[in-house]
Amino acid sequence: MLINKNVFQDTDLTHKFSSGNTFGGRLGLNFGDEHSINFDISTVKFNQEFTSELITAPTTMSFSSTDFAFLYKRLLEGRYMEIGPLFSRINSPNIQEQNFGAILGFGRALIGNNRFSLNLGVRFRYIFTDILSTGVIPETGESAEQFHFQRTYESHESTTPLSANIVLDVEWAVGVFRTSSCYGKRKFVSF
Repeated sequence: MLINKNVFQDTDLTHKFSSGNTFGGRLGLNFGDEHSINFDISTVKFNQEFTSELITAPTTMSFSSTDFAFLYKRLLEGRYMEIGPLFSRINSPNIQEQNFGAILGFGRALIGNNRFSLNLGVRFRYIFTDILSTGVIPETGESAEQFHFQRTYESHESTTPLSANIVLDVEWAVGVFRTSSCYGKRKFVSF
């Protein structure tokens, strides 16, 4: 969902349920059985459709982005919670390229053991920065809001994307930090 005060107050323009997708990978470091720090990289396809009785042209805004997130994850009895900051690079003309946001997620392990798990959860992703702060489209001279929402508004209001994802992920522990019982208690990683 795109959050924009002008659009919410526009009685003719209504948000439609819209879907996109996300695909990514994670590299993490666990601290004991409950805590981990993860670095996520993902590609995101965001879509927002609107319905309008006055506009016959398509009223859809979509863009692709590459997200980089640094997340703290808490694991407890097969359930998890994750939270952390997000840096998003949107790959679309007339949209602010560099954006900052946050991720909050919850879920649980469907199957697994201490080295492998298949998890199902929900992840909320919110961009704090105004993605349409670029102002005027050079080719037409129109405001960015007019271009994306097929409307001209008296004042500029920030546009921030919010998404909720159903997440299915696979975790596999590739190494474990250990302490040797001899050789001066040296630390090492076993696979």
